[in-house]
Amino acid sequence: MAGIRPTTMEMVPKFARKLLKQLGAIFDSVPDTKKIVLNPLIEQFAFMTGSLYVLQAQLVEDGYVEEYQNGQHQSGKKRSAAADAYTAMIKNYVAVVKQLVTEIPDKAAGEELADFLKTFNSAG
Repeated sequence: MAGIRPTTMEMVPKFARKLLKQLGAIFDSVPDTKKIVLNPLIEQFAFMTGSLYVLQAQLVEDGYVEEYQNGQHQSGKKRSAAADAYTAMIKNYVAVVKQLVTEIPDKAAGEELADFLKTFNSAG
């Protein structure tokens, strides 16, 4: 695994680098012409994975709802900024994962990525 899940954004770059090294073997058989296009997508996948862990930690700590105050007479509760960010990012994350899986040249490698994701997401 890529190590300890990040709980702050400062931890995400190191986490992403470790994850990229692990993913490298899965995408080794991709032709170099495709790697030029896929590498930024793989990098985004690694960054988003770490960022989602940070957002999850924030949601566990602070919750999905926050109070707001607009002036003296208007206040209430609303969905937190972390909840909004998480919702938006997880949708994009799923799209990136689907794209990466379709770009792996053979079925066995696609299954390898799926197994990696299952193991990775169930760890720590």
